[in-house]
Amino acid sequence: YFEHAVNTACLLVDFSVNRFLIHGHHLFPMLLWTCFYCIFIWTQHIFTDFWPYFFLELKPIALAWYTAILGVHLIVFGLAHQISRIKKRYVGDIDIHYSGDLDEALLV
Repeated sequence: YFEHAVNTACLLVDFSVNRFLIHGHHLFPMLLWTCFYCIFIWTQHIFTDFWPYFFLELKPIALAWYTAILGVHLIVFGLAHQISRIKKRYVGDIDIHYSGDLDEALLV
């Protein structure tokens, strides 16, 4: 799990120095991505009989594990959202608004 720790550290550094902010409406795509990943893993297991993480196995304890995973996702999202609010308060309004014009997005 060492690669997850390194990846998390890199994401934290990137998030702290970039201009992007996290808003409440970003919660739905994050949860949707998590659901798609679980469905992908279930489908992969059907064909390969392999579970990449022990807590994704569909056993009687699975409901507790999936609830815990949901809780961790919500906690981490809440922390990222709060850090984003603090970043906006101290750095100013740095949020990027994309209107759909690619040239405008590249100039920002």
